[in-house]
Amino acid sequence: MSDLEQTLQRIVDENEIRDLVARFVDTCILGNHDGFRELWAEDGLWEIGAPFNARIEGIEAIVDMLHRLRDERTYFTQLIPTGVIEIDGDRASARWPVREVAQGPGETYYDNLAMYFDSFTKINGEWKFARRSYKYMWLNTEPFAGTAFGTPSDD
Repeated sequence: MSDLEQTLQRIVDENEIRDLVARFVDTCILGNHDGFRELWAEDGLWEIGAPFNARIEGIEAIVDMLHRLRDERTYFTQLIPTGVIEIDGDRASARWPVREVAQGPGETYYDNLAMYFDSFTKINGEWKFARRSYKYMWLNTEPFAGTAFGTPSDD
């Protein structure tokens, strides 16, 4: 492969990985469990660090965890502004700063800053999450002002 072809492949791979992360955010916000399932390798691993400490292995358990984390929320949003990606053939790693804000069930509140540390694998030409490790930097569970309008739809 020429230098130009390698450079173009790196740009394509990086763009596809950024799209994968954007689709993760979108499926979580919208509670799209089927779309969420498509993002993961079958033997994927999702870790959530202290103070919640969860380790979820395998696609079925990962999708079930999304149900538990998302379904009872009045609203949930996740913001991932940028990331650093390292690509090595059909494997890659990345890290991303994350901001999450949610309300529910009831009068429970959740506002945090964290980092995602990711590993990716290319399966049949598509990048998938092999591992996501979420590490908290700051967490606030105090009530916040404002009015929740729920999750928007595109209709």
